[in-house]
Amino acid sequence: HPFCFLSLSEPVGGGRGGIMGAEVDTTISGRVGRMWKAAYSTGFWLFVLTNSACMFPFAVSIWALTAPFDKKKVVLHQFTCFWASVYTWINPLWPVTVRGLENMQPDTAYVMVSNHLSTLDILVMYRIFRHFKWVSKLENFRV
Repeated sequence: HPFCFLSLSEPVGGGRGGIMGAEVDTTISGRVGRMWKAAYSTGFWLFVLTNSACMFPFAVSIWALTAPFDKKKVVLHQFTCFWASVYTWINPLWPVTVRGLENMQPDTAYVMVSNHLSTLDILVMYRIFRHFKWVSKLENFRV
């Protein structure tokens, strides 16, 4: 049976950076690179916070307007897919590849499993723009 694959490609600049014995570049260009990454990361997370504050009222409005006739929340889910995808579309450090989407039938139920190789798995899952529900073990709700 054909599958749909979502993958988060290798981040730009590689995955190294002083973790678990990896070499750290202490040259001026290395320090500038780290400063640029820190500034970019700070700016991006500020964008995420600002964007989320702007998008949340739209999500609540969509939910309120569609709740009486959209019991499965399909319209809200499509908006949420767009909202989550914005972050991977605009961030060049998070290249996402979606392959095989044409193999998914719109009215067929699928089990989608995340391998958690990245903290972005949740955002990446929304890139398929198909209606789905989250399933989790009970222990995750005992925080």
